[in-house]
Amino acid sequence: MRSWIVLAASVACIVVLAFGAAFSVSTPVGAQFELPSCKAGIHMISPSDDDFKNAAALLNTNGGAYCWVTIVIREDEMNPENLQRLHNLARKYKFQIIHRIEKGFDSQGRWYMPDGDTVQKFVTAIKTIIPSQKDVYIVLGNEPTHAVMCGGCTPESYAQWAMQAIDTIHTAFAEDADVAMNPVVMLAGQDVHSPDAPPDYYDAEKFMSRMFTAEPNLLCEIDAWASHNYPRDFMRNTFAGRYSLRGYIWELALAQRLAQRLVSEDCQEHVRQLPVFITETGYKVGAGGIADDLAFHQAQQMLRFYEEDPKVRSVTLFVYRSCGMPFEEFAITGCNGDKLNGVGQALLESPKVKGEVRHVHKARTKVECPLEVVERLPIECTVSAENLGTDTWQNIGGEYSLSLIGYQSSGPDGQVYSFTRFREVQPGETLSANLTYNPGEQQGAHTLQIGLSREGRVLLGLATVGLDVNAAPEMTLKVNTILGSPVQSASKSAQVQIFDDQDRILFRKPVVIENGAGVVGTVENVGLSGCYRAVLLVDGNLPVQKACVDFEKGMNIIEMPRLLPVDRDNDGKLSLSDILGRYR
Repeated sequence: MRSWIVLAASVACIVVLAFGAAFSVSTPVGAQFELPSCKAGIHMISPSDDDFKNAAALLNTNGGAYCWVTIVIREDEMNPENLQRLHNLARKYKFQIIHRIEKGFDSQGRWYMPDGDTVQKFVTAIKTIIPSQKDVYIVLGNEPTHAVMCGGCTPESYAQWAMQAIDTIHTAFAEDADVAMNPVVMLAGQDVHSPDAPPDYYDAEKFMSRMFTAEPNLLCEIDAWASHNYPRDFMRNTFAGRYSLRGYIWELALAQRLAQRLVSEDCQEHVRQLPVFITETGYKVGAGGIADDLAFHQAQQMLRFYEEDPKVRSVTLFVYRSCGMPFEEFAITGCNGDKLNGVGQALLESPKVKGEVRHVHKARTKVECPLEVVERLPIECTVSAENLGTDTWQNIGGEYSLSLIGYQSSGPDGQVYSFTRFREVQPGETLSANLTYNPGEQQGAHTLQIGLSREGRVLLGLATVGLDVNAAPEMTLKVNTILGSPVQSASKSAQVQIFDDQDRILFRKPVVIENGAGVVGTVENVGLSGCYRAVLLVDGNLPVQKACVDFEKGMNIIEMPRLLPVDRDNDGKLSLSDILGRYR
């Protein structure tokens, strides 16, 4: 804007601790520019939480998501608490932030020149937070063609600082493997309308020529191009030339001509490929400007134009809210943020694209599963995954889910696996879910790889669990009478029953007892961990039980309590009729 405006295995279960590793999300630098972009956006000054909320209602309409906000970040705002607040809001409301970093301004509103401390303070703060996405967009200052915008800088002094700033930012992120952010650094947007009256004002063409001549590598090191494209007199749309809404075309053409003279062919190609971020544009509305209805139509026309240009990634209109001169005439919501002017109404009604962003997907995971399992018997595992990434995982009402990589959830014989659903899991929070898995009839080693998916696409392998699937256990009962002698014969009148710890019957089968032994054979529906209750019913005898049977692989020989042959009426208890019947 112009200045006058733990892996641990026990007998019962296996616990797997793992750090998730990204699967199919590895993308080269610059790949973020291939993603769909919601180009619409707004420029905000010291936004409040309510500003973000209201801006979401303005931008996330007509299909929009991950639209843009350019935010001025002064040195006194470069603390982890404030940056984390901004990124939490961006994550919540699905915005992308462009950080315009500044040192600050004096009592007369004149901006100081940012310096090395400004950049280092920003880098230190941003590296300590959980960002709202992988790519961090940074603009180095603002309109240095005006001395009051940069502490009286010259093209050469700005170039020197910008080169040092880019090197500091790129190096800081490249050297720290624990910080999975990708900086996208841009030079300050220029005021192409600036007069040529140094040292107070510089013509934009002369400024850029001197700047890039002083530091040619700036052309090679910037990641994108920031541009300020205001309509003529802040009121009339034009679409050709330096002073039009296509002023960025003129700027890039100048940069390419300078690149041909100053840098290598590879760098020249880099300049040709630079995406454009229009970090300022807008209209003066009201007194001294244009009427609301004309502003509405002009803004709609502008947004349509930029939407059709694949070179442009974002358009952040200046300014969302402002009180007092010189910016209140440009504020699309006025001073209180309670009423949209024509520009704001055009922004609200314009069709938008559902943008996409790159996220860091990382987790610390703990899984508890039975160590040895039985064929055809479903098991339950508990999954806990701490979200160490940048996005919010949301299953219920969202796009995220858990899956077993390489498995279909259902097969010909029914359900293979299922996970309980989970709600919103913010970065730093822990997801808790249960996995139910049916191993089917295939015995041996089963490898389960638990994955985090988004819209059906696996993003992250959370943990790998190895299971040993065995045949169902077998059982033989040793049965003696109260006198200690083996039961000789009980063929048609004996039954064994198996219960779980909830007293649900899992298995029942008639059993033939010969010479004190009852061969039950295969016991279905029981696992190889936990206690099961075994009950033996024999005609004429009181029921007997083994309170805790811990089944093992293969044959299990279970010695039952001695039978007491006093239940003459077979009602399962000793009663008066049993006693009287014995003496009849």
